[in-house]
Amino acid sequence: MPPSGPGFSFVSLIAVAAAVIGLLGGSRDGYGQMVQLTFAGVIGREGTGAGQLLEPAGIAVDPAGHVYVADTGNHRVLQFDANGRYLSHTGGFGFNAQQFNQPTDLAATGLDVYVADAQNRRVQRFDRHLNFISTLAISTLAAGLATPDQAAQPLGFPRGIAVSPTGEVYITDAENEEVVKMSTAGQAEVRFGGFSDGPGRLRNPAGLAVSRSGEVYVADMGNNRIAVFDRFGGFLREMGNKNLAVPEGVDVDDQGRVYIADTGHDRVIVFSGRGELLLAFGVWGTGLGSFHAPRDVAVDRTGMLYVVDTGNHRVQKFAVRASQEAKPSN
Repeated sequence: MPPSGPGFSFVSLIAVAAAVIGLLGGSRDGYGQMVQLTFAGVIGREGTGAGQLLEPAGIAVDPAGHVYVADTGNHRVLQFDANGRYLSHTGGFGFNAQQFNQPTDLAATGLDVYVADAQNRRVQRFDRHLNFISTLAISTLAAGLATPDQAAQPLGFPRGIAVSPTGEVYITDAENEEVVKMSTAGQAEVRFGGFSDGPGRLRNPAGLAVSRSGEVYVADMGNNRIAVFDRFGGFLREMGNKNLAVPEGVDVDDQGRVYIADTGHDRVIVFSGRGELLLAFGVWGTGLGSFHAPRDVAVDRTGMLYVVDTGNHRVQKFAVRASQEAKPSN
């Protein structure tokens, strides 16, 4: 088990991975680089006080480096700075504006923070300082959907949420096992993933992410995979179906690498955009570099990876480094 305590800081997870699962790197990504991770800190600890967490489920990082955590067990959202220092929070259990009932995910654009308020069947929108702006009730989303048949189907529990580079909002509806896409004007445009038994059929979808190119990556828990769609909901491909167990969270960095909270295996997996396994690390445990049912991941623009270590009531932070692998001489 990785060492822990006051004397433990900045331990290379290359060594951790070698010690606990014997898997490092995996292969080069599309840029011919090997991915390495280094432990960089912990945010939060178990509790109900300021800066403390209870079974957190979701995370987002805005372009300025502010970290927002869905503190599910405490029915609130917490904000931290890039160094992990607690800044503020909003919420508390309830049904009114600026209250939550088990928030499960969020998305941060730098201007707005969208929160999937799951058991209240709505999305709440805040500014970057967590001042309330508006509420979007899930029952009202149907009015903007593309066809009468789609609009007739009531929407259920929002589980995951992500915002595309061009401002569209994507929401996973866990009850109806589909994704809803909203336009930049706030109107629902299309639903996908839940209307057929084809390869794009989702089963218990959770977190999702949108790449720089507009591809939508969905943590398809019930199918033990990541399902990838185009921006219109057309199914493109899947990844990880031979490696994952009930994955709940996913994110994509600017180089197209895909980071997955492999919840059922208590670990994190990294794939290239082409689906090549680059790195897997973590085992069940309470030490640093170990996880207990991690439910979400987020990677920021500086190459920091945040892992929501739900069962340990914390967020672990890792620096991502891609190093050029030397090519053998002929």
